[in-house]
Amino acid sequence: MPWESIGSVSTGNLPHEEALILFCLGLAKRYVEFVCGKAPPGCNLDIMSEDHDLGSNPSLGVWFEYDPPWDYIHSCERTLEVFDNAVSCFDLKEHFEDQAFPDEEKKDEHPDESERKPSYRIFTGDNFHLYDETEVDDGGTYATEEEAIAAARMIVDKSLRWERRNIRNKYDPDELYDQYTDFGDSPVIRPDTEPPFSAWDYARGRCVEICKEPF
Repeated sequence: MPWESIGSVSTGNLPHEEALILFCLGLAKRYVEFVCGKAPPGCNLDIMSEDHDLGSNPSLGVWFEYDPPWDYIHSCERTLEVFDNAVSCFDLKEHFEDQAFPDEEKKDEHPDESERKPSYRIFTGDNFHLYDETEVDDGGTYATEEEAIAAARMIVDKSLRWERRNIRNKYDPDELYDQYTDFGDSPVIRPDTEPPFSAWDYARGRCVEICKEPF
C-alpha cells in the first residue's frame, strides 16, 4: 500500500531515544486525528518508518489504497507542524527522566565554566530571503550536537517534501534541489557542530531519496 509522509516531531536522537520519539509521535497522531478527523475510507494515518541513505527515521504518514487524499494529507501536515511548534517534546523528555530516575545523582547545577557543555541552537530562514535577518525563525535549543543535527535534518526533509509539490517533474532530484536552494528552509546550527552541518549538502543527498517516494 503506498503512503505519503506528513512529517515528524523535533525531538530525540536515534537510536538511543527511539522510544521517546515514538511516544511523541503517538501524541502527535492523536492530536492530528482530533483536529483533522479519521482518515478517509481506504486510508490510514499511522506511524511509519522512513528509510534513507543515513538510516531510518520514524514519522507520521498516510497510507492509501487508491488515489492519495491530498486535502486530508495537507491538513494533517499543517496540524502536525502546529503541534510540533506548540509542544516541547524536549521538556517532556526531561520530565520523564526526572520521574523515572529520581534516585540518580544530579549533576552540579552550577558547574565550573570548564565543565559547562555548550547547548546548540537552530536558526531557520528560507533560501529566498537568505540574507534577511528579519526572516529568521528560532528552531529550538538542543543539549547535544546529535539532537541539533537530527532536528535540522527533519526541517530540511519537511521543506523538501513541501517544495516537491512546486516542481514540474516530481521525480527529478536535480529539479527538486534547485527548487529547494531557491525557496526551501535552510537551518543553521550555532555554535557549529563538528564537522559543521550544511543544510544544502544534506538536501542534495536527500533529494534523490525523496524523489523515489510516491507522490
